[in-house]
Amino acid sequence: FAFGPYQSQLNTGYELVLDDSPRAVPSILAIRQGSEIRVVRRGTAGTDFADGRMHDVDWVRDATGNMTVSVDGKIVLQTQDYGFSQPFDGLVMVNAHGSWSVDQVQINAPVH
Repeated sequence: FAFGPYQSQLNTGYELVLDDSPRAVPSILAIRQGSEIRVVRRGTAGTDFADGRMHDVDWVRDATGNMTVSVDGKIVLQTQDYGFSQPFDGLVMVNAHGSWSVDQVQINAPVH
């Protein structure tokens, strides 16, 4: 399962990739127009998303490019990336395999 913000086109932005295998490690990808994909960072802690329980996934990116991903309140990934400086226009969600359920999505954009 992958989700993330994009700029103007679905293939320009970030994606947080989550896998439903035991102890899966989340990864952040940067995707540029023309399908160029760059791994920004892989997480250090795994989470079993296939355990049948609900999980809270929080992904925060500030104006300076600092990103933190936490699962159920535990930080599993921290990084910084300057690949995108313009505001994001939308959110993409892709399920490549597995059975996922999304209960709530909350997007907080900075006030300009």
